[in-house]
Amino acid sequence: MRGKTQHDEGRRNRPIATLIEWYTDKKSGKVSDARQEIKRRFDGLDWEQQKQIMSLFLDGCKTDRQGALPLGPHKAERKCLAEEPFIQATSI
Repeated sequence: MRGKTQHDEGRRNRPIATLIEWYTDKKSGKVSDARQEIKRRFDGLDWEQQKQIMSLFLDGCKTDRQGALPLGPHKAERKCLAEEPFIQATSI
């Protein structure tokens, strides 16, 4: 395992706005680094920033959409709802 370097410390101190910018700029080559750091810091962010990130992830690729589900609120509740069979409404 490699030790922490000064470069690693600087990476963790970036503003969330910078990480979001890197994530949205697919040509930057920093998308995966930004995604990992955003996921790591997600729980400590303000609600407005969380909504913005969830929107970006849900508009992203399949991996991002699947990865966005564990980030949102009510993790246990969503799991229970997903296990229930789907009941289709019938028209009268």
